This record gives sequence, C-alpha cells and structure tokens, in this order.
Amino acid sequence: MSFDLTTPFDVIKTVSLSARYSWTTSQKGATLNITYNDKNFVLSSSLQLSTRASNITFQATTPFEGFQNSFIEIKYDIDNREELLASRVSVDDHSYSFVVGGYIEDKLAVFKWNLNSPLTGWTDAKFVAKIDLSSENKNLEISLEKEGDLKAIAVSGKFIGSTLDFNLRTPFRGLNNFNVFGSLNRSKRSLEMRMMNDAGQASLAGNFNSLRFNMKTPFERAEQISWEVTKTGEGSYKAEWRRNDNYATFTIEKDVSKQSFDLNIKSEFRGWEILALTGRLDQETKQAYLSGAINEQKITVTGSGSITNKIKFSMTIETPYENYRQVKAQLNYAKRKNAIKLEASSSSSDFHLLWSRSGSGLEAHLIVPNSRQNTEISINLTPTQGKITITSRFEPIRDYLQEYHVNLGQNEITADHIIKLNGHEVFKMDFERNAPEQKVHLEIHTHVAERHTTIHFHREGFSKLNFLFKREVPQYGEKHFKVDITGSGALPQKGALDIVVENTFREPAKTINARVEVDRTGARKKIMLEVSPRQSRVYIFNLEYIADLESPQHGDFTLKITTPNNSPWQNISGNWNVEDPNDATITFTVGNVTYNAKGKLTLRESTMILSSTDPSAENIYLQWKFERNGDTKDYFLKLGRKSRYGMLKLTGTITDIAHVDIEGGFKAGPFMPNEFLFTSMWGKSNGVVTGEGTFDYGNYHGSHRLVKFERNAERKSASFEWSATSNIPQYNSVSVSGNYDFNHKVVIFVVINADGRESKIDINIADINPTSSRNTAMISIPLLGPTFKRTELTVSHDFSHPNRKSISAVAKFGRSESFINAKWNRSDGFDTLEGNIEAKSRFLGDFLINVRYDMSNIADAHAEVDYLRTTTDGDKKEFKLNWTRKSTDDHLENEMVFDSNFETLSHARAYANADYGGIFKLLSGLDWDDKKISLTLEVRKNKISGILTTPFEGFETLEIDLQYKLTGKDKSVKATYQRGDRKASFNMEMSTKGKKGGSFKVDLTTPFEVVKNLHIDGQYENKVAQINYQRNDIQMNFNGKANIKSSKASFDISFTPPSGQNIRIAASYDVQDFIDGTGDEEKELASLSLEFEGNSMDFSLHGFRNDDRLYVMIHGTSSFAVLKMFHLKLDSELNTEARDGTFELTFNDFKFNVSNHFERRANNGYYFRSKIESTLTPLPALIIGLGREGQERIITIGYGEDKEITFSVKGKNNFLSGFSGKVDIPSIGYEGVEYDVDYSFPGDNHLQIKVEIDLNENGQEVEATFFLDSEGIKARLSSAVLGDHSLRVRRSVAPDGFYAEAGLDDYNLKLRGGFKNEDTARGVQLEGEVFGKRFLIDTLFQSEGKRYSEGKLIIHTPFHGMEKMGGLFTWSNQNKKIMAHAELHLPSYTTPTITGEISLDLKKKINGYVTLDVAGEEFTLKCNLAGSSISQGYTGSLEFYTTIPCCITCCGDR
Repeated sequence: MSFDLTTPFDVIKTVSLSARYSWTTSQKGATLNITYNDKNFVLSSSLQLSTRASNITFQATTPFEGFQNSFIEIKYDIDNREELLASRVSVDDHSYSFVVGGYIEDKLAVFKWNLNSPLTGWTDAKFVAKIDLSSENKNLEISLEKEGDLKAIAVSGKFIGSTLDFNLRTPFRGLNNFNVFGSLNRSKRSLEMRMMNDAGQASLAGNFNSLRFNMKTPFERAEQISWEVTKTGEGSYKAEWRRNDNYATFTIEKDVSKQSFDLNIKSEFRGWEILALTGRLDQETKQAYLSGAINEQKITVTGSGSITNKIKFSMTIETPYENYRQVKAQLNYAKRKNAIKLEASSSSSDFHLLWSRSGSGLEAHLIVPNSRQNTEISINLTPTQGKITITSRFEPIRDYLQEYHVNLGQNEITADHIIKLNGHEVFKMDFERNAPEQKVHLEIHTHVAERHTTIHFHREGFSKLNFLFKREVPQYGEKHFKVDITGSGALPQKGALDIVVENTFREPAKTINARVEVDRTGARKKIMLEVSPRQSRVYIFNLEYIADLESPQHGDFTLKITTPNNSPWQNISGNWNVEDPNDATITFTVGNVTYNAKGKLTLRESTMILSSTDPSAENIYLQWKFERNGDTKDYFLKLGRKSRYGMLKLTGTITDIAHVDIEGGFKAGPFMPNEFLFTSMWGKSNGVVTGEGTFDYGNYHGSHRLVKFERNAERKSASFEWSATSNIPQYNSVSVSGNYDFNHKVVIFVVINADGRESKIDINIADINPTSSRNTAMISIPLLGPTFKRTELTVSHDFSHPNRKSISAVAKFGRSESFINAKWNRSDGFDTLEGNIEAKSRFLGDFLINVRYDMSNIADAHAEVDYLRTTTDGDKKEFKLNWTRKSTDDHLENEMVFDSNFETLSHARAYANADYGGIFKLLSGLDWDDKKISLTLEVRKNKISGILTTPFEGFETLEIDLQYKLTGKDKSVKATYQRGDRKASFNMEMSTKGKKGGSFKVDLTTPFEVVKNLHIDGQYENKVAQINYQRNDIQMNFNGKANIKSSKASFDISFTPPSGQNIRIAASYDVQDFIDGTGDEEKELASLSLEFEGNSMDFSLHGFRNDDRLYVMIHGTSSFAVLKMFHLKLDSELNTEARDGTFELTFNDFKFNVSNHFERRANNGYYFRSKIESTLTPLPALIIGLGREGQERIITIGYGEDKEITFSVKGKNNFLSGFSGKVDIPSIGYEGVEYDVDYSFPGDNHLQIKVEIDLNENGQEVEATFFLDSEGIKARLSSAVLGDHSLRVRRSVAPDGFYAEAGLDDYNLKLRGGFKNEDTARGVQLEGEVFGKRFLIDTLFQSEGKRYSEGKLIIHTPFHGMEKMGGLFTWSNQNKKIMAHAELHLPSYTTPTITGEISLDLKKKINGYVTLDVAGEEFTLKCNLAGSSISQGYTGSLEFYTTIPCCITCCGDR
C-alpha cells in the first residue's frame, strides 16, 4: 500500500507514504515509510509468539538529531537459563540492556541479572543469588558486582537434630566472618550456645545445676568477661563474676528448718579492693542481721519487731564512723489512731532523728553532728499554730524561724505569721475580721535586702476604707500608692463618698480628689461624680435616669458633663424602646446633635443605622445577621462610622472542610479605605481538592484557581498547585506549586512565579543519620537582590569509619559559593593524626589548613601545620610550622621551623641540640629570614668554651674560653674573649700561705679605651692587704682592708682603695656533677666577676643534669653599652610521661622565648602546649596546644597572657549520641566551663538535641533543647545571663481544623483554624498572631429549640480603638427558669462594652434579677414577686442597684 502527494508549495512539496506487513501464525511484522520533502522516516516492527518463547522488536529511523537510529527488543525464553527475560534498547550511540536468568531444581535455585548502560556507576552491573539445599550444609550466596567491584554475602549452616551450626561471610566490617553454634541435650537437660565474629566471641552453657557465660572482646577494659551461677544445695547458691582482673563472688546458704539464710560477698575492684557482706534473716522471730565490710571498714545492722494491729520495730546499726558508732532506731505505728512515730539516736554523738504524726499535728526533729556546729531542725505544726526553727553552720541560713497563729472565733477571726532569717525579720502578716462591726484589717511587711514593702488595707462599713502600698529603698527613698475613702449619709441609699488617691511612684507625684453623691430614694435616680485630677481642673458628671420596672424594654436618661474646657460633650440624653424587636427605636442627643435609629434589633439580626440631625455628622452602622440553615450560612457584621466602619461577611454553603462554596468580605476599620470582597469554592474528589474564586478591592480585581491539593495523611506528605490573575501591576499572573514530605524526613519544595519572576524554596533533609548524611536547603527569592536571590545550603558528614571522619558545609549565595570541609584520620589512641580544613568565604577568602602529628613515641615525635589563605583581593598568605623532638640516653634534639610569605617574617628556626657524655656540648640557635644567632658551648672538667654568632654589627662572632684551676693552695683562672679582631685576655693567680695570708695577681688586657691594661698584685695578712694597682697610665700603691674568701672551687677577693670605689675579683667552677649527670637541682657551675672604678663584668653558668632533666642557663652582664646583657636558658625534662621545656635567648634588647609543656594523661592520653614570643614581631605570644584523655580531645589556641582558649570534646558512643567537654577562657573569667550535648533519634523521623553549659560561676548554667519532627521544630534556651528564649516552628492539619506557628520568645506568627460541625452546633474559629499582635475571629451558633441557645461572633484585632468587636449570647428556659447573658462589644472608647444578664424564676412567681453593664456602669433590677398572673396581681419587692452606691427598693402589692 502506498500514497504520494506533490504540490507547488514550499511547505509541502512532496509527501509519500508506503506500508507493508506480513501476518502468519508464528510471526507478524510491519514496515512504514514516510517521506516529507527531504526528510525520511522508517518504522518497522516484528512479533514472534509462542507458549515458551516470544520476541518483539521495534526499529525506527528518523532525521531528528539524537534519535536517528532507535532499536527496542523485548523477549522471553523459558528454556534458556541464561536469558529467561531480556530487554535491549539502543538510541544512536547509547545502548541499554537488562537480562534476567535462572532456574529452579530440586533443592537448588539460581537467579541472576545483568545490566549494561551508559550511566555512570552502572555501565556494567551483575547480580547473582544461589540457594543450595542438596547437602547437609545448606548454602546461600549473594553477590553484586558494579564496575568490577565485587560485594558478596555467603550464608551456610546445618540443623541436625538438636544441633545448629550457622556461618555468615559479608564485606561489612565486624561481620566478615560470623559463626553461631547451638546444641540442646534433652536427656542431660543441658544447653550450649556459642557465637563468634572477627573481633570477639561469646558462649553460654547451662543445665539445672549451673549456668555459665563467657565473652571475649577487642576492648581493653573488657577483654574477657565471665560469670557463673552454681547450685550447691537446696536453697544454696554460689555465683562468680570476672572482668579482666576484677572479680566478685557471692554465696547464699539457706537453713530450711530455721527459715534463715547466710549471705557472703567478696570482691576486688579499684577503690573497693576488699568488699564482704554476710547476713541472716529469721522469719519466725522477725529478727534480721546484716554485716558488711569495705576495705576492713565494717557495718552491722540488727533488728526485731512485731506486727499486729500495731507495728513495733527496733533496729541497731553499728558503723565505723565516729558520729554514728551505734545508732538505735524505734518505729511505732497505730493504724486506728492514725499515729506514727520514728525516732533514732547515736551513742557517740548528738545525732537525733524524730518524725511523729498524730491526728492533724506533725512534729519533727533532726540533729546532724559536726565538729564546728551541729545542724538542728525542729518542726511543730497544727491547724491553729505552727513553728519551724533551723540552726546551722552555713552562712545563708545560720538561724531560721517561721511561726504562725490562727484564731477562728464565732464573730471574729485573727491570724498572724512571721518569718525571721539570721535574726532579721523578712515577713510579717496580721489579719483581723469582725463581722458584726463590718471591720476588716490586713497588714503585711516584707524585707528583702534593703527593700521594705508594706501593704495595708482597712475597712469600716461604708464610712471608711484605706488602702496603702508602700516601698522603701535607701537608694530611691519612700514611694507609695494610697487610696482613702470616707463615706457620709445613709449609704448605700443616699449619701456621699469622698475619695483621695495619691501616687508617688510616678514623676512628678500625683494626687486625685473625687466626690460621689448618690440619691436612690426617688423615682428618678440621681448620681453626681466630681473629679479633680489636679488643681483648678474639675470634671463633673450628673446622671439622672428612670426605667419602667414593669416594662424594662424602654427608658430614658440625662447626663450633664462639666469640663474645664467646655467640650461639646457637655449634655447627653436619650431614650430607648425595644418592646417590638422588629421595630425598635434608639434616640440620644450629644450637645446639639441628635442621633436616631429605627429598625430590627435582635441578637440574631440588626438593621440599625444611627443617623443625625446634623448633616455634617456621619451615620453609624449597627448591623449584623447570624443565620444558619443546615449547611447554608449567612453571617454579616458592620459596625462603626461611615468613614471608619469595620465589616465582616460570610455567606454560602459549608458542608465540611473539604466542600465549601462561599462569598465574603472584610474591612479593617480606618486601616482599609475599601471593602475586600471575595468568592471561593473548593471540593474534594478522589482525594484531590480543587477550587476557584474571585476577589475585588477598590479598582483591583482578579480570580484564582486551586488546580489541586492532594494530601496523604498516613505518609505526612502533600502536593499542591494554585494560580491567580489580576490587574495588580507586576502581579498580573501569580502561581504557587510545590510539595512537602515529613515521612521520616523534612522535604519542602515550593515554586512561586509572579509575572515571570520565579522564587523557589527547596529544603531536603531526608538523610537524618548519626553515621553519615547529606542534606540540602535551597531558597530562591528574586526580591532579595542579585546577591541573595538564590541561597542554597548543603551539610554532610561521614562518621561511618571509627578513625576516618569528615564534615562538609556548602553555602551558595547567588553566583558566589562559600564552603568549609574538614577531614581527619587518626590512630585508635589518637597518638597520630592527619587532617585538613578547607574553606572558602566571600569575606575571608580561601584558606586551607593541614595538620599532622605523631606523638606515639615522645622520644621521636613531630608535628606539622600548613596554612594557606587567599584573600578576596587575590593576595596569598601562607606559612608552615614544623616541630621535631628526638632523644636518647646521651643526646637531645629540639627544632621548630617556621616558613611563610609574610614580609615581616619569611623564615624562622629555633633549635637546641645537646650531647652529654664525658664532655657536655650544646649547639643552639635562632634563624630568621637571612639573620642567624648560634651558640656553641662545651663544658669540660676544667674548661668552658663557647662561640656566639649574631647578625648585629660589631658582634658577628664572639668567642670565649675559660680555664679554671681552683684546687690546692695555688689557684688560677685564664680567660680569653675575642670579638672580630678585638681580643681581651684575663689572667688571675692566687697563692695562699696558711689560713690568714697569701698573694694574688691579676692582668687584664682589652681593646676598650677605658681599660686597655689593668694590673693588680698584692699581698694580704690578717685581712690587711698591700696593693699595687695600675690601669693604663694610672698607678696607685695603697694599704687597706681586704675581704678574702676561698674554697676548693671558688675564691672572692674585694678591697677598697682610697678613691672609695670597690675592687672585686671572684671566680668559681664546679661542673663534675653536671658532666656526670647526677644533679637534682639548679646550682652555679661556673662564674667570673670583675669590678673596678665603677665598671663591672659578670658571667655565670648555672644548671644541672640527670636522667629526667637537662637545665642550662648562661647569664652575662656588663657596664659597657656594646654588651649590656646576654642570656640563654635551656630547660628540658627528659621524662616521657610529663615534661616542661623552655628555651630563652636575650641579647641586649632582642628576645626570643619558647615554652613547651607535655604530659601523659589517664587512659593512654597526653597534652602538649607551646608558647612562643619574640621581639621579631609586634604580635604578643602565640599559644598552641593539643591533647587527648581517654575519649576526650583537647585543643588550646591563643595569644598574649591569659588570651588563650582551651577546648576539649569527648564523644558519646563514638559521637553517635552526643559529646561533652570543657572550655577555659581566662581572659573573660571563665575557667572550668563544662558543656554537654546529647542528640538522639527517638523515632524514624524525630531528632532531639539537648545542650547544657555549666559556667562554673555562682552556679550559672545555660541549657538549650532542640526537637525536630514531622510537624515542626521546637527549641529552648535557658541562661542566667541571656535569660530564657524559645523558638517554635510547628504545623498541624486535622479534619476539624489546622494550626501553624512560628515563634521566637514572645514574638509569634500564628494561624489557627477550627471547624465545629455537629447536629446542634456549628462554628468556625480563625486565630492569628503576628509578633504578639493577636487577631481572632470566633463564631458559634448552637440551638436546642426553646430550651437552650447560644451564639457568638467575636473579632479581636490589635488596632487602636478596634481591639474587640462583636457580641455573644446564651439563653436557657427549663421548668420556667430563664437564664440569659448577652455582650455587645463596640469600636468606641465611650461605650466599649454593653453587657446584659437575666435570671428569673417564673414558676407562680417572678424571682430573680436583670443586669445591664454599659461601659463599666452596672444597673441591676432584682425582683421577688409572688403571684400567678398580672391580672391577679403580685406581692413582693423590686430593687434597683447601680455601681454607684445607691439602691431603690419598692415593696407592696400590685
């Protein structure tokens, strides 16, 4: 079959179609060729069908790019084990294939599939599952191979009779090889079970006489655990428990004939090396004995008693504690008398305990002995009086007294209460009431610190009332609020009240005077109120009113107001008539303006409009309607002046929350110039809600459509789509779509499109896992500008490996990206660590930190820190810091190297190497940039030599050589000093002749002008010396007193020439202990001092050395400016458990100091801290520290004195359930701050976090909790410093309502809706709250016929003058008893609320009251009339009350 078409049009020049097909029983095929202009399409398909094998293919050739050649094949062949089912698809160069094979035979089954695709990670995937039940060992093998990576699981086992043997092999850590073996022997009634894996094993064996458990683990604290329980006799048992070297044994031996038992316990634990307990219990004699010992400290308890209708029990306790050597206790209980008494005392101290209750009284007494002062508490309480006293040695409560008395007389009641603390009265109360005299008096005084508060209230009938609230604080003086009321006349019928109000709390203090005159004796009631808020400001209110008691539906009133400024509200009068609710009238006049209203006025409906005789006055709307007929509602409310009225309208059909067809509107008073009108309709079909509607507001109008809202309550998920069109500029077309899913996750996706401007919110927290996670949140809002219009945050972590962990956080703001990644790998003991932190910030730039250290062997330890930062300007800042330490028995090396690209310091190196054998050698130095300082020092038995090189001009090289011979009678010291080509030499000789005489000689040559040559010689005898002195060309000979000191290792000669300036030569040398390494404290090893004519030179070498420590200090000073001071100190502890190290170098004004601290801590832990400071840079000292203690990790970083932070963290359950630690920040006074963080997963979709921080300062604590579930987020922060704060984000949807909330502390965004849909009650409630401003619309109507009805429409807003609008009513009529209550809330300050209440009994009488409250003015009509009808008349009384003290009473017959 073919078809051809040719036309002259370019669009369709040539069209041809040809088709052919073949159709047989076994094979069917078809081919279709289509030609359109120069494009050719070929489609072909074939089908082969049979019961055991079928094949279908489809092939297409098209001109479309990407789909030029397509092929699809699907086939099955049940006789082909390798390809039972095959599917292959190829599109141009991309091929996909999926092949399934397998077979099932007797006790053997195989299933496998192969997948090939161009998708990354799935180019070649194979799955094989095999079950073999043919042999005694049953086998199951499962393997999955992806991209050459093979994962296999093998299960094998056998179950023969009562024996089970199970084996498992997996690629998972801890389950590489897993075995379970079990055996049950019924004849022997025994059970044996064993379980093994790669790291441990456990076994359990038991029979009727014993039970044994053994376990081995890879953990150091629980390498081997075992326990065994054995039955040794009838009622007798022995139990043993062991964990490594700790053990505990228990034995129980029972005497059946005596119904008693003996108990013995022995154990060995750390701190409780010896624990033993023995005990007996005799049930017949009610006697018990228990004896125990902890580390030879013994405790014994014995007791006996009787149990009848009374309980008596006595007990004696013997302990090793001084104040409680022997304690005797007695318990008595009488159930019928409801009395109990417990008393205990000690024979070795004042300890005493008493607790007694009898009837309504309670008595208690306690003495706790203490060597300084006993603590004593006494309590005695009854309904009419009570007393509590406490004395103790604690300062806050050394002496406490609380006492009260109550007297309940027939006509008089009195009470008093007092509390004293440490001799100071803190609370006192006196109360007195006399009913016949109508007197009440209350006086309260409180004292807190220096604040005294007084509350005083006194009343005597209607003649006097006084109230005082006074506070006295020394800093502010006395402040009070006082009200004094004096009455006169025959109140409450007729009389006057004079009122004075004083308030000194405000500034300035204010006094208000008022007078109220009442006359309730006539038919027309009179009330006068005169108020003077301040001098010469008087307000007078005169009210006269009358109401027909037989027809309270009508009445009239007159109110005259006199003000200081003659306001237009001087005269107000009016009347009302509501006898016919359908034709009610209200008239009132304000000044010269009269308002009239006429229309329908009921609780259900009002058509009233207040209109004025003044054309310029606005009408006032008082209109409402509340009607309901089944599912049809008609609610309308319109209140307020014409230009500022508020309106709410809702009409239509509401079948349920899912089926609604309504129209409505609202106007928020003066805040909305126009009414907002809308229509809305939605319905639910097959679980999907759809709807549409319109809206109008002034010149703006539009329509909206709910395309769908589909919610799955079981899975806590929903999807929605909504769109709207309007004539609002920039919002002609708006659409909102998205979905949420809170089923074990928090997924929210929302897309908002306004005239092509798209905003998006994408939050995906689907991976809530303590081991590893990856979660993303994205928000796209173009209104936020180019920088923040799209924000995306991704947080992930991987803690699955015990030693290798990582954390990552990525934040994208618009086109910029910031991130921080941290990875680390450490050893099991945290002795070694490699980690890095990489970050990118739009403010700080890019930086990378690498840290490596190895502290496993402190004799060969090293640490490295690499830092690289690229600033936002493209500048690179980098440095490397390396530290090494090596030590042997006779050698020590310490080196720290710093390299950077900083201009101020590009390179620095500090080192100190020491050899200590027969000769002590020290090589130390400091390099920075191209400058070097080095010191070489040798200490021999009689010689010290050293070479110092510096970069300072004139001091490039300094060499010194000292030779000492200080033993014997002839002593000598030779010293040479060379600085460049300048050389100085010093020779000193001394000979002693006996103990009192001798001679000496000193020669000194230097390059300095002041002392080029110095020669001193002399002889001394009996402390008198003859001296020859020559310095340069100055020569002197003199006699004088000499001070000569000499020992085996030192000499000191000093004398005073005629010039008066002292001359001193001294030297010492003692280095043998230092060379031998036998010193244990600092000592002077060598020294040389020379003083002459005001000049001085001093040199000293201090130190000591042993196996644990090396200490060397060289210190030299001179009076010459070129070398004022040289100081070098090396202090290094050689102990590998704990050591402190110091290196100090000072050359005149140049300084460089390094202090190191290292210590081993418990649980194979350590802590290392280094402090570096130098004059090379203006920066203060740099402090770095790190360490570990058990599972706790410690880091210190800081600069300068006390400007450091030490932070430690300890994981809980390998950080799977939380962490804790400590923080020290000395610079702000916080040391020993402890924090504790717990997080848990109570459910699959719940995350709970709790944080506690103890500031270790006056008990200050910070506590925070965070809870996340499918309904939202809750968080709380409690702190003595920051206060209490809370965060809430919640939402909830139910068939009868919904709720949503977002809040911080007292600031909230809330929306709550409720729907009541019952047979007799219908209502809707919408509640909103924005930052503490509350909006509420509450409607309800319920009717049960004439017996009971109620309804309400309440609107709450935060707008000034419109806080509450609407009304409510209730009505009941049962057995001719009528109860009614109504409230009307208006947007008016003069008349905000009108309240009415009725309570009548009409059963052959009229007994009850009617109350009307208008703006706080309450009018009450009480009646008590007996009779059957108006025609026959009533007998009784009528009373009329107001809030102003007055009353009208009418009695008689009618």
